[in-house]
Amino acid sequence: MLTLFEELYLFTLFDDREKKTAIKVEKLPYGLAGSILAELVLAGKVQLNQKRRLEVVDAASTGDDMLDKTLQDLQESEKPRKLTYWIEALSEKSEKLQKRLSERLISSGVFVVEDDERLWAIPSQVYPEHNATAKYCLKERLRAITLADGVNDIRSLALLCLLNSSDMLDLVFTKDERREANRNIHEMLVTEALKTPAAQAIEDIHNAVDAQ
Repeated sequence: MLTLFEELYLFTLFDDREKKTAIKVEKLPYGLAGSILAELVLAGKVQLNQKRRLEVVDAASTGDDMLDKTLQDLQESEKPRKLTYWIEALSEKSEKLQKRLSERLISSGVFVVEDDERLWAIPSQVYPEHNATAKYCLKERLRAITLADGVNDIRSLALLCLLNSSDMLDLVFTKDERREANRNIHEMLVTEALKTPAAQAIEDIHNAVDAQ
């Protein structure tokens, strides 16, 4: 399974075999920062306290070097800080982060390398049951959840919120679908935020990225 930040980054990568450049997304650095924090929330490693500051509740290793580095930074902070502080701090490392993500997607079997050229793996190791790229499978899952009453889960909802706050919904939905998609994502988030603290934190992360 890919992390939220790997999935978010995946949507910026090329579809056309003849076009090997990434799609330019202005708010991607903030979206990636938010997705790292969201991943830590869903893993039960951090939470928002009563003052809506981010604090570590479980410092044990996640087994993921990128998450563990952020967790260490959070733990070594002299005091719990606002989400906006951490999103801005993490976004400054975006160039290095994106390079690392490209390497991880190759090692995860999302891409194969042939003659020093990176190509989509079909099927990918992430979705071996489908004869399609990992990006296609992920996109279809999110579209089903949002537009066709597909099976919802907190991770998928978190990714949808991050795509939304990063101005990346156009990479998943057509122009005619985006208004409905935006409305449905908002409604799902509000409903889940009333049920669980994790969803409340995802809502706050969404708002913090959206404000950048």
